[in-house]
Amino acid sequence: MENILEVKNLRVDFVGETKRVHALRGIDFSIGKGETLGLVGESGCGKSLTALSIMGLVPIPPGEVVSGEILYDDKNILKYTDKEMQLLRGNKISMIFQEPMTSLNPVFTVGNQLKEVIGKHLGKKGQEADEIAANMLTTVGIADAKRRLSNYPHELSGGLRQRVMIAMALLCRPALLIADEPTTALDVTIQAQIMNLLIKLKEEFNTSILMITHDLGVIAETCSRVIVMYMGEIVEMAPVNDLFDNPRHPYTKGLLESIPVLGQKGRLSTISGMVPDLSEIKEGCAFVSRCPYKTNKCLVEDPQLVGKNGHFVACWEA
Repeated sequence: MENILEVKNLRVDFVGETKRVHALRGIDFSIGKGETLGLVGESGCGKSLTALSIMGLVPIPPGEVVSGEILYDDKNILKYTDKEMQLLRGNKISMIFQEPMTSLNPVFTVGNQLKEVIGKHLGKKGQEADEIAANMLTTVGIADAKRRLSNYPHELSGGLRQRVMIAMALLCRPALLIADEPTTALDVTIQAQIMNLLIKLKEEFNTSILMITHDLGVIAETCSRVIVMYMGEIVEMAPVNDLFDNPRHPYTKGLLESIPVLGQKGRLSTISGMVPDLSEIKEGCAFVSRCPYKTNKCLVEDPQLVGKNGHFVACWEA
């Protein structure tokens, strides 16, 4: 499969007055054309920061891209100027953010915000831009689209705001869509509608998707491959069915065992311990303090991602 994007040895730090936090610590992965790749892990593991790095939205300072490459069309976009990133962002690579109420501008109508993208990247204005905006709202399942163009974000429900964000992200038929927790804060019925919509539009536009979530159910339903992150590192990467049938990293096993099962009695399984402070990790495996299989080697040597047949794991005991 030809790759649409490659991330190589990406390292991102956040620098404070008294300490440096290694937020991303050597991220390597690729996304194929037309592929849906899942990125999963608990809050704070670096999922959203990976997305922001691809979009060129890491705040600098305090953020600092220490090393690595992000290759799109064989060009390292980490070297792009602000103007070059503005032309790429929202055009070739788009992103759906976690919370549409804070992502949409509250003082501009939905139509104005859609037409800003249309004018910037498609060069269309006036009535033609109105038609493009209304057609895209119809495409994402919003009824009476022309009337909705004059609505402000606060006048829409959470599900409609998320559909507006999807419409905005897909206006330019991007090659890659990053969906960062696209169903956060939505009720279960609306979540299902949004996920079905993304799958339908992916097939219609042949767009690759990076699906970022903590919900393993979403991963199972939508993705062909999945990456598991912990403490700014990739600890396992595999085809989705292989990961669910044969998880190899202790952290992945813990995540899967903590999923509620219909009819299950007793308490849910949990991962022992607490997530350590990123600034305090110096050597060894980041998961060592919580791992039931740890050895002395795990304390002093950081395992690298190795494997075969598309299933890779960073664990000395896997």
